[in-house]
Amino acid sequence: MKFDMEEMLKRTLCCDEEVSSELNQKLMREIRKEQNMKDRRLFGRLRTPRMAVAIGLCLAFCTITGYAAVRFFTPSEVAEEIGDKTLAKAFESEDAIFINETQSFKDFKVTLLGLVSGNNLQDYMQNSGKSNEREYELGEGSESISAGFYGGDVKETNVENDKSYAVVAVERTDGKPMDNDSNLVDLYASPYIEGEKPWEVNCHTLGGGFSAVIKNGIQYRIVECSNVEIFADRTVYLGVSDGNIYNSEALIYDDKEGTLRRNDEYDGINALFTLPFDKKKADAKRAEQVLKEIYDMWEADEDVNAEASDEGEEVSADSEALSKDELSKNWRLISDSVKVVEPDKNKMVNYSYEAKSGRSISDSVAMKALFPDNKTGISDMQNFSSSDKSDEWVEIYELLENGKVKVCIYERK
Repeated sequence: MKFDMEEMLKRTLCCDEEVSSELNQKLMREIRKEQNMKDRRLFGRLRTPRMAVAIGLCLAFCTITGYAAVRFFTPSEVAEEIGDKTLAKAFESEDAIFINETQSFKDFKVTLLGLVSGNNLQDYMQNSGKSNEREYELGEGSESISAGFYGGDVKETNVENDKSYAVVAVERTDGKPMDNDSNLVDLYASPYIEGEKPWEVNCHTLGGGFSAVIKNGIQYRIVECSNVEIFADRTVYLGVSDGNIYNSEALIYDDKEGTLRRNDEYDGINALFTLPFDKKKADAKRAEQVLKEIYDMWEADEDVNAEASDEGEEVSADSEALSKDELSKNWRLISDSVKVVEPDKNKMVNYSYEAKSGRSISDSVAMKALFPDNKTGISDMQNFSSSDKSDEWVEIYELLENGKVKVCIYERK
């Protein structure tokens, strides 16, 4: 049956109740289609001015939420842009939650468009055993696309394909289009759970990742992770902040209350949204299992760190810790990787770096693991990594007299 645009507008404008997600998405699609018609025919037919008036009334009476929905692509359309038809369909279902909340910052605005949770909602399943490489079919007018997967630490079988997806739009406040030089690769969008430490339970440990596409000068991100709707009996947040990991300067965790809040004095991006899940969909048993696996993983890491500290071994690789002489002889400092980091209130050292080649690294390491004796100088814990034998990196931590930590990366000569 053909969808009647005018009848839809009547229902939207006259109804006192909240407009359904399905009707809202159809409305936005039709309005955008009307706005983008090549043949405007503003005075050619009576139907067009009446439609223009209806649309004008709709925009006039709409809340900011409605306005955002008109300006942006819908979550379903974003999924279509990255070629995921299954996810696009899921965002049009009754289970999808249409949000469109915008938070503004100095240089950027961040809008949470919507979210959906459920089983097998994506054409490509991260934990299906397939390669992390994925072929995208970009929609017309899309300038670029990128993706990142943080790995799956949640192993419970019935959780692997049961995921939550959120769609976020990022735009510049000065109205200039986003491009490949300002596509915010160093942007971390992650769910956080009330009562759980955000540096321990986040998109990384929930087996998450993202897909991003720039369309009409706006960057859209689809964030995915294990289903967090199972925590619906608590407050579930979606944070968007600078960096590649949880940023404790941007989003502040209250250890006593178990709550998260924005740092109003932070000069950067630190959006924080509360996800409106239905509390009836909470699953305490599964939530407990997911958290158990995450904390078991953290405990195993701490045991490895403790053993390495006792034996003087490097934790992250089989290689032995490098001395200053060996660093000088066989390794070359990557000058723009040098950062002096102040440990956060939880005594964690947060560091991230992205090379011009696109290769990046991000770490959050406990001070007690780096400097168990609290002595100044270079830590015996050194993070070795390589994409191949000719591209080896080593991450060096040095405790300074002022209590801050100098972090830098060396590459093999």
